[in-house]
Amino acid sequence: MLITASEIIKNSWETYSKNWKRILPYMILLFVTSATLGIIGIAGLQIESILGKGNLVLLNNLVVAALDVALLLFTLWTTIALIKNLRNIVENKDMVELKETFRQTSKYLWPVVWTSFLMGLAIVGGFVLLLIPAIIFAIWFTYSFYTVIFEDKKGIEALKSSRSLVVGRWWKTFWLILAPSIFYGIIIAALQGAITLPLEAIFGKETLTFIFTNSILTTIVSALFAPLSALTTLYLYLNVKANPITKIPEIPNKI
Repeated sequence: MLITASEIIKNSWETYSKNWKRILPYMILLFVTSATLGIIGIAGLQIESILGKGNLVLLNNLVVAALDVALLLFTLWTTIALIKNLRNIVENKDMVELKETFRQTSKYLWPVVWTSFLMGLAIVGGFVLLLIPAIIFAIWFTYSFYTVIFEDKKGIEALKSSRSLVVGRWWKTFWLILAPSIFYGIIIAALQGAITLPLEAIFGKETLTFIFTNSILTTIVSALFAPLSALTTLYLYLNVKANPITKIPEIPNKI
């Protein structure tokens, strides 16, 4: 029997509240990379306004783009390492030391990127057809990230594995993904709003001080809640793996 939405929320919060100190290094890394992305973006715009037009502007944009890609890849790598250790916590196993976790998970980075690219293509293709197919594909492939890092699958194989966990219980999966996301999303939005509105009143919406301060503080909130978001899907993934569907509809060779 599948876990309920309330159980996902309860279990994820209990795990987070009891172990947040153990996963704090990952939250700090996520904050640092996200904050650095914001700082680079602001700095790039400021430099561009000073340079005006010309080859130097193009060079500035290329440098900013390269740094952004590198930081996004490191953020993804950090997320993979975090989820690997979150599973250890959920299953009452010892956590792997931070540096060692990064070493062990380096092999998953490009398979995750490739699988995510294929997933994105499928969802975009769904949007071309109509909105409903895109939503169907998004739920089908919701476990793709986890099938890569926990089942050593990649690309089409990872997408098919994710789909096999969803078929026969699509609506149930949709609800179990949606409900915790809404619950924690409301809390995050409320906290970020509580930060943004006073800062806007004090500094003004268009000032650099407001943009920088608001970006840093809201990024802290996002980093603090990142493990909770990962835990909700992790609990669901582990539960559906433990409760397979006895008869799965035939999966076509091409998705």
